[in-house]
Amino acid sequence: MVFGSKRVRHAYFFVAATTPLDQQLAQRVFMMGSQQLRNSNPTFRNLFDQVEKKSNVLTIGAGRTPSIDNIEQTFQTWLQTRRITIKNIQSLYQQQIFFADGEDRAPFGGGSYGWVAAVYFELG
Repeated sequence: MVFGSKRVRHAYFFVAATTPLDQQLAQRVFMMGSQQLRNSNPTFRNLFDQVEKKSNVLTIGAGRTPSIDNIEQTFQTWLQTRRITIKNIQSLYQQQIFFADGEDRAPFGGGSYGWVAAVYFELG
């Protein structure tokens, strides 16, 4: 559901893992996170469909996190580097802010790692 006549102006998609992310691994986490959210949340699916139809409306960032438990703070810090401050992030959960997480094995026999994807849709 798109809220009223609001449309996505920009989407900020942040991926993090408990292991260093190179470009290939960051892309893998992006795909796993977006797929998990698409499958589990119709609001996310509708908003992300808008993003995929436009160009230049998606910013992707990646980083390492010691624990996926502190992703909310890590995500807010990353958003602030993009000049976005959200005072009450919990109030936007499942409406404009979405999280997905899981565990995966690094390719080519690497160890397992935790990953998380966080997305903020700027509506306007």
